[in-house]
Amino acid sequence: KIFDALKRLYARPDLDARLPQQVGVGLQRLYSKQHSDGGWGWWANDRSNPAITAYVVFGLAKAREADFTVDERVLDLGIQYLRSTLKAPDALKDWELNRQAFTLYALAVAGQGEPNRAGALYEVRERLGNFGKAYLALALNLIDDKAAPARIGTLLADLAGQAITSATSTHWEEGAPEQIFGQPERQE
Repeated sequence: KIFDALKRLYARPDLDARLPQQVGVGLQRLYSKQHSDGGWGWWANDRSNPAITAYVVFGLAKAREADFTVDERVLDLGIQYLRSTLKAPDALKDWELNRQAFTLYALAVAGQGEPNRAGALYEVRERLGNFGKAYLALALNLIDDKAAPARIGTLLADLAGQAITSATSTHWEEGAPEQIFGQPERQE
């Protein structure tokens, strides 16, 4: 667990004593910002946003994994909202496919993997950006699916083929942010 490794690396008894209370305060803030449809938005009074909700569900699942008490009803409602946002890849723009890859990863981290949806997204992997491929590989790694190991291998090979290597580093380049994330939603 990453949390346990960080605790060992940065042993600070003064912080350890305050951490449960601070996490509890943060969780209560998240709970209070959840919308009636189960999602979260950028603000308390705006529309639910699949990307923000995926990050919150991911965070709640990681908090639970680190043995913090998480309100399972809140997490379940977030999972239900995310599932309602999943669409067939053919109906999505390329940037939406990348977002769906992260959504599938967040669901898998929460123990709610979607093997059929991940398989469908894998079939259109050439439309994913590099980070979308990486999140899909991470999701597949958490999903109990016989096809997952071969699919992960292909996605990692695709990523390795896109790597730009110099004498001192390796990196990947993506398009402009709007090509990856779409245009920001405007408040009305």
